[in-house]
Amino acid sequence: MRLFEAFAERGFHSTFITTFAIDFDAIESIVVPRLRGSGCNNIALMVDQGMLSQALASGANTPAFAGRHYSVSGTHAKGVFHSKIILQIGRNKGRLLIGSANMTASGLAGNKELVAKLESNVEESSEQQIIAACWDYLKRVMPTDNQALKQQVAWMEARSAWLLKSPVASSSLPLDDGSDIAFLAPKASEGIFTQLRGFIDDEPVTRIAILSPYWDKELAAVQQLVSAFQPSEVVLLIDKDKALFPNVDVMTLGPVKLKDISEWSKGRFVHAKLIILSTETQDHVLFGSANCTIAAMGTDTFPGTNQEACIYRSFEAGFITDELELSDQIETGASLSLQDLPEYKPTNEAASEQTGLTFPGTFECLFDDLIWRKPDLGDLQLISIALYDEHDAELDFDYVITLDKADRDYRIPLKALVKRPALARLRFDDGTLSAPAVVNLVDALRSECRERLSKSSERTMAQLADETEEGLWLLEILDQLESVEQGDKAATTGLRRGGNDTGKSDPQKTLSYEAFVAGARLREQGSGIGRNSLSGSELSIVRSFLNRLLNMEERQDQAGEEDATQFKEAFNLDEELGQNEQLEASDESPSENQYTSDLSEEQRKRSYTKRKHGQKQIVQTVRRYIERIKALTSADKLSTAEALRFRALATVIAASAWAGSEVELRQENQADSRTSIQVLPAEGGQQSWPRLLGMLMFAMFGGKNPGIRLLHIDPIYDQVPDDIVECWAVCFWLIHACGQRDSGGTMRLLAERMYALTAIVNRDREDARIAQIFEQMTQRFGERLGVDGGRIVDSHNELLLRKDEE
Repeated sequence: MRLFEAFAERGFHSTFITTFAIDFDAIESIVVPRLRGSGCNNIALMVDQGMLSQALASGANTPAFAGRHYSVSGTHAKGVFHSKIILQIGRNKGRLLIGSANMTASGLAGNKELVAKLESNVEESSEQQIIAACWDYLKRVMPTDNQALKQQVAWMEARSAWLLKSPVASSSLPLDDGSDIAFLAPKASEGIFTQLRGFIDDEPVTRIAILSPYWDKELAAVQQLVSAFQPSEVVLLIDKDKALFPNVDVMTLGPVKLKDISEWSKGRFVHAKLIILSTETQDHVLFGSANCTIAAMGTDTFPGTNQEACIYRSFEAGFITDELELSDQIETGASLSLQDLPEYKPTNEAASEQTGLTFPGTFECLFDDLIWRKPDLGDLQLISIALYDEHDAELDFDYVITLDKADRDYRIPLKALVKRPALARLRFDDGTLSAPAVVNLVDALRSECRERLSKSSERTMAQLADETEEGLWLLEILDQLESVEQGDKAATTGLRRGGNDTGKSDPQKTLSYEAFVAGARLREQGSGIGRNSLSGSELSIVRSFLNRLLNMEERQDQAGEEDATQFKEAFNLDEELGQNEQLEASDESPSENQYTSDLSEEQRKRSYTKRKHGQKQIVQTVRRYIERIKALTSADKLSTAEALRFRALATVIAASAWAGSEVELRQENQADSRTSIQVLPAEGGQQSWPRLLGMLMFAMFGGKNPGIRLLHIDPIYDQVPDDIVECWAVCFWLIHACGQRDSGGTMRLLAERMYALTAIVNRDREDARIAQIFEQMTQRFGERLGVDGGRIVDSHNELLLRKDEE
């Protein structure tokens, strides 16, 4: 198979890739488009740091989407980071591709590579345990200070409970075909060679066959294998024309034969790595990223210097060579002598070429800030940091930085930049530049983490696209979407290996709303980059729906503008409805929507009964919600999804409201323009919309333990996220609308408390999004509630001014 064909399979939401060499043209024209086309948007690449710097410094293939649609992380090792792993994870399955292929055009489609493919589902199996072992390895070798990668890992694990449940393979395991399998990677004191030797039982090894494109200069690894297993025959499979085999007298190593595989290779470069230890009954096979070198394999007392990843398999004797069509090459292939070989020209991939440029450290961009992690610069004197776009054109930014030996992390403001950076370099006092580094846009990558919509979510989007009125059904949709979001998160509680998970949220991962706003930046100081606490969640569908009904444009990340219209287009009804019709349309025809004077008495009775039933449902829903909030304790935490639910319920009440009284509902000849969902009168006791909204607002903002104090926000955000501001603005407008019906001043007191708890009186008061929400709420609900939008704005400004005077 061609490796690139594997990326188009659906069912995976996350893909983690490790590689030694990288070709960004191949990544961005082959790998990423196929993954994203299959619904996999959480993509992370980990690359040997030396080879990454070399690829970026070459200038031949500057990446256009690195750090935006997929993260790129340089990884260090004592020698080189040489693993070649493709790990794909979905909610119900996983797949591991592990072998010799780099993420280059030749590795994906040109070379002759050897790759193992393992697949598993949620049921426990040997394959699943191997995949879990590989995931444990990846987490060990990941950079520990990479915020983008951390959030990609957390997002994946929250949606893959089966992976965290799975035992981790620590030895060889049986497969259904009767063979054994194990995952091998260097350990702290044990290399791949030592682990391989542990799988060989007392049965003598009769032959060792080795296929390796690169070798030790003195064939030290071959000599080690011969010494350890004392085979009667050693076959080294080489392509004589490549000049990659050392001119070493192999006869001094034992019964060694050289066999030419140029005919088997059929003109392709043989990049596969394969060691077969044959006994009378079995073949013990090692393949993966490790060349036949000490740096890759290690010794009994030395684990090696490279990071490698391999698969061990045991097969019935002769099976693997027949399967790979190598039997004839090994048994009867033409033998070579040293005289047949060209002069050795070492081009060892296990030693990354030096770029001649200084490693610049790592760069991440979080909203309007650049985060730089300083490397060891030695005696070099740094002058400034230079930033570049995806075309490697320098941006109008030249930040002079003062270094502190004690500091490693530097946070640099970028709000003056019109365009977000893709690459960064260091500029030194001698006029030289460092190697380039990819700038991972943490917030953009967070937004990229979207699953392919499930069938139920696709139906939800279709339903929302056709809806032009809010209703209690919106809360049911929220429940459905949240159950998908929380299902795996609940299942992973207490499952993280290591036993440290107590089932409670990590207090370092979120901040209480009060603590968050105390350190958050004022919103008017930020750029136009959107901040959505629901990003990466299907719950954003509901937020988009509510904003669409208010004709609200969502702020988008500049890095993802080509994808920004996904939800907007799904909900766009402008071609079907004019703006006014869009605001007033219903799923029922006008004749069914309105009371008219020519309705029969029986029809009016049925309409009234239907309205009373809807009224009762809303009242019960509000009461259940209030009881749920009251039942919370100080140990509980509310996610920002709760703010969306709160906004949705408040909006449903507003959509169900009208300016008349309960008595008027009973009038037989009432003719008005109410829709069928407008069942809550302005006056009428417990069923009135001012009372219900007041009760709802009190649950979140009133009493000794208001719900807002349990609301927690991810500290990744530097400002109050847009979706939270939208919720508060809707609440403010509604509480002032209630105030126009409240002669006792109760709503005014509650409004003052709401403004204080949300901290809106001290910050963000000039936020244009609040003014926009007020304007659109007035257009949508002002007339039906019988309230004056101008007075609402005055009440809002009066509270802000009063606080200033205090």
